[in-house]
Amino acid sequence: MNQKPFNVAVDDLKRTGARYESMRVHFERVCAQAKLLAEGPESPLRGFLRTEMDHGALLLAINDRRLRISLQYDRKTERGVLYVEDESAVGPGRVPETIERIPFNGLGETGLAREDGDQLHLGLAADCLTLVARLVDTALDRDPWK
Repeated sequence: MNQKPFNVAVDDLKRTGARYESMRVHFERVCAQAKLLAEGPESPLRGFLRTEMDHGALLLAINDRRLRISLQYDRKTERGVLYVEDESAVGPGRVPETIERIPFNGLGETGLAREDGDQLHLGLAADCLTLVARLVDTALDRDPWK
């Protein structure tokens, strides 16, 4: 356990809480765009992709695949992290497998590239749509039962 004085610990916790909330805004944008991709009247995936929230995580389902996207905060690096787990093969003796870990900063900048080569940015709705589509496509390319 650290030996910080109470006032220092409280100040650190307040800063951490504020940083986490800024990361949460980006995560909620990803969730909203995933729902739009699944349910939007003009979406090409309407009727195929299903979404729901479960204990603060986004669940995506398409065909026989199930993904869970959750937000975690790395206090040391002050970055949010999207953890993407494949739950398709979960059962007795089988746990979810982390297939992606996507760190991003407070501005929503990731280390991923858009089609035009620019950085994929969670502050942009279109980039969130791209991210969700890529994650679902990645899940369909892998065999979680092997």
